[in-house]
Amino acid sequence: MKLDSRLMAIANLVRKDKTFADIGTDHAYLPAYLMMSGRVVSAIASDIGIGPLENARDTVIRYNLQDKIDLRLSNGLAAINQEEVDYICICGMGGELIAQIIDNASWVKNSKIHLILQPMSAVDDLRIYLADNGFTVNTEKLVKDSGRIYCVMDVTYSGEVFEYLPEYPFIGNIKCDSELAEEYISTHLKRITKHINMLSNATDKSDLPRLVKIRESIIKRLGDYNA
Repeated sequence: MKLDSRLMAIANLVRKDKTFADIGTDHAYLPAYLMMSGRVVSAIASDIGIGPLENARDTVIRYNLQDKIDLRLSNGLAAINQEEVDYICICGMGGELIAQIIDNASWVKNSKIHLILQPMSAVDDLRIYLADNGFTVNTEKLVKDSGRIYCVMDVTYSGEVFEYLPEYPFIGNIKCDSELAEEYISTHLKRITKHINMLSNATDKSDLPRLVKIRESIIKRLGDYNA
């Protein structure tokens, strides 16, 4: 089995000989790959929808993994138990939904559990939630797939509220040390600039100074790479 660049970046964050759960698994490609490559000792593939879970079942049967991957119909982490997993993947959905899934399962506040997160949108909302609720982002990796840049995070619970710089929700701890990072940061710079331009013509300009400060910080990070 070959994974696309996005799923491979996620798979590479899972350490060997661990237990794994894929939330919102759809076709179960990720747990199937991890199991077939010997990276994990057990895997759970869960989804809230019957249709996606049937897609997952087709994959499991195709690769003869019926006794190795447990398929579960589950709303987020509702059907997963703490003692079953070392790594939990919540990827391919919006950042707000990912935060909600985490928030609904208090047992993930355990330093031994790794959360592999890859938001498709609202990455700033997810970073804020993690920082405000005692989760530490250990690793942030960028990957480009089909012309789109994705950010993949390895997160654990520390219990310490993280005080972040104004630009952190938008670009995280991504260092501007490559063309891919430059492109990612530049994309968020354009987003902030668009908000600034809209506020400049609005009646309520109270949020304008904050956004201008964020833009200046992002420009500085870009400047460090281009210097």
